[in-house]
Amino acid sequence: MRLARTLPAALVPALLSLHASAASPRRITWIEFQKLSDQDKAALAEKHVVRTDRFWEVMLDSYHVRTDVSRDYALATAVRMDEFYRDFSTVFTGAFRVRYRPQLYAMKDHASYLAAVSEWAGLKQDLPEWSAGLFLSANNRYALFGNAAPGEEKLHKTLFHEGTHQLLHFYIGRPFPRWFDEGTATNFETWDVRFSVDRNISEEIWRSSYSTYIYAMRKGLLKNPPPQKEPDLVALMSASDALWLKSEDPTCLYAQAWCLINYVLSHGKAGEIWFNRLVTSFCSGRTAVFSKKDLQSLNDEWQQYILRFIIPHFEYSRVVQKMLLDNKPREALAHLNAGLVLYPDNPELLYYKGLFLCYAKDYANALAVLEPLDTRFPRHPQLTRVLALCAFKAGDKAKGRKFAVAALREDYLDSEISALLASQ
Repeated sequence: MRLARTLPAALVPALLSLHASAASPRRITWIEFQKLSDQDKAALAEKHVVRTDRFWEVMLDSYHVRTDVSRDYALATAVRMDEFYRDFSTVFTGAFRVRYRPQLYAMKDHASYLAAVSEWAGLKQDLPEWSAGLFLSANNRYALFGNAAPGEEKLHKTLFHEGTHQLLHFYIGRPFPRWFDEGTATNFETWDVRFSVDRNISEEIWRSSYSTYIYAMRKGLLKNPPPQKEPDLVALMSASDALWLKSEDPTCLYAQAWCLINYVLSHGKAGEIWFNRLVTSFCSGRTAVFSKKDLQSLNDEWQQYILRFIIPHFEYSRVVQKMLLDNKPREALAHLNAGLVLYPDNPELLYYKGLFLCYAKDYANALAVLEPLDTRFPRHPQLTRVLALCAFKAGDKAKGRKFAVAALREDYLDSEISALLASQ
């Protein structure tokens, strides 16, 4: 459906709403979308996307997306961002409601990106060529902007980071600490809508550059170390906006904020309680949410997380994983055993212990090691699928199906698990 190029902007939201409601359903999950043929995707775009003077526009479940790329791009971006919205909302207890429909301008190049930002702000903007996006607020107006020129990977990383700022701002509705804002955004910027929420959280330590920084900072390995030599929770929470915004290199602050929120999110239900306790406090206008005693207790737990999880992750788990990829199983097993001497209860190292037992076809003992890890945190991102494979090999079809179904909820594109489940 094409509309006249002179369609008044004020009519667009109402028309989009009518247009979408006539083409039920408006909620399209990323999994459903990826399974569609190109022809079916084009038909959906024809039903849902409206052409205005400058943009292709679409409103499905959550986001109002405008883009100058293409009709199909508008739909795909809306589906991806709506899935991100739904994933993000599940971290919160109770209903997740925001005060405004999130607005997104996804532009094809730097020139159109700059023009969209300048027009929205009512003032010519000067943004660097490398800028892939930003979140703006002015006079009770809010919008997220993206520049596709640096590439889709950088664009969506930026949109998820800035989109987290947008959704937190809408949900909390008042000023809240920057360490929480940036810590949450850095944990969500690497989000992959293919994976479940739990899987994304467990993948984070493997894919975020901030985990590497924290390891190097704690071990004194940074080439250009900041004045603050080690992670410090009190210093992080007391850092001023000026320090965040005007430091020559604020990576130290971003990495510590990432690490603190990662510690909270990666601890299952207990972490969820902590996260929502913080959000509730910020919603009520309290930014000093910890007593001196609680702050010290949290700092002690956080430091233990760094010492007992992040450090062995780099010194043992990653080394073992690389040795396995390089087809060096003997060296990997020897390195793992050395790590288990120092960290006998580390859930990642125990995962690799169970994996080696699977390799040795000792499936009963492998399950004995791996199953208790299903309720422990942090967890290895491959744990559920390995449990499924191991259970089937052990001849326990009921348990294998249970873990296979769970593994497909974590990653619906896992073809090996899909085939295995279908064959049983």
